[in-house]
Amino acid sequence: MAQPAPDSTPNSDADVSTTRLTAEGSVEIPAEIRDRLDLRPGMAFTVEGEEGTVVLKLVAGMTPEEFEAALDANQAWAREVGLTPADLEQAIREVRAEMREERETGQGTKPDE
Repeated sequence: MAQPAPDSTPNSDADVSTTRLTAEGSVEIPAEIRDRLDLRPGMAFTVEGEEGTVVLKLVAGMTPEEFEAALDANQAWAREVGLTPADLEQAIREVRAEMREERETGQGTKPDE
């Protein structure tokens, strides 16, 4: 199956660097990116991974403790309603496929006006 072409839209804010995964599972964010984004030790990120791509997103406005509490609450809710990791992974795949299709066709869903 052919892979979709990567988004070639220029992004003047994007820095591209190479880093490595350590044996402990850590990845260092290069200094130039940390400096530009004002990233500091202890900041929390969400991590998404699919099809050879890993994305870190800053969890803005939360302390690490607040993030952990929110994560714990969401995990407890998911257990309570019977969601499994496989259910969540499937839902994520479906949403991403819809988003990919919308990007490729230029047709997004618009809220009712």
